[in-house]
Amino acid sequence: MIESQKDKFECRLRQGDWWKEGDECLNVSDINKVPSYFSGTEKEWIEQLTSFIYINPKEWTLIYEQYLHNAIFSKESVLQFYRNDEGYLRMIGMDDVYLKVIGYQEWLSHDVLECIGQVLSRHEEELFWIVVECGRNGGYHRPKLIERIKENVLCYIKGVRVSASVVDTLDKSDFLGRELYFDMLNNLYIIL
Repeated sequence: MIESQKDKFECRLRQGDWWKEGDECLNVSDINKVPSYFSGTEKEWIEQLTSFIYINPKEWTLIYEQYLHNAIFSKESVLQFYRNDEGYLRMIGMDDVYLKVIGYQEWLSHDVLECIGQVLSRHEEELFWIVVECGRNGGYHRPKLIERIKENVLCYIKGVRVSASVVDTLDKSDFLGRELYFDMLNNLYIIL
């Protein structure tokens, strides 16, 4: 049986000796980067670490205190990500980021919106990193984020005229089933 990344991370914590040089349980130069034993991607690492923190806040406090004693202290010692009360991945310093897609000059059917959601899901890694890059480069650059995402979304969706924008909340929806909201940090879409 192939060991999942989550199991590998939790197993590493159970092994003890968390700060053995070259095999630390967290990356001592940048907590947001993958540690040496973790063979997944940086995105998978962020998801696994924030999930662990969300589920095990007391254990995390102990681990993080020890981390701060062993880390090369800098701004990279602060985890840039967290899980909100509902368990969704969020980035510090950024509002909730939803890509809102609607028909351009005409309403789109539920089936067309569903297809658009599936197309966006296939490009979720790219959208995720656009959001992260905009958040890391000096803070939240909303105009830059919106333009980059619009360019990419319009390339992904062929044959359907759409309007794309970035919004902070779902509350702005008309709730008529004619709008698609894509949570770019969690690869999840909702049709409202």
